[in-house]
Amino acid sequence: MSKALDKVSHSILIEKLDGNFLMGFNSYLLNRRQRVTVLGVTSTQLPVTPGVPRGSILGPMLFSSMLMPG
Repeated sequence: MSKALDKVSHSILIEKLDGNFLMGFNSYLLNRRQRVTVLGVTSTQLPVTPGVPRGSILGPMLFSSMLMPG
């Protein structure tokens, strides 16, 4: 299941959302960046293109909306 959350296409998810939700989720999903720190060394920031934010309250809802027809 965790791998499935990493594969959610932002563009398809945004197509399934409408109205005022679309604007909010658009900014929530797009232009995300991440970096990693290992043994005190931090990588440069890289864009996060697919997936929903893990550990978020909205992650499971966004993922399940991908499974609904339409």
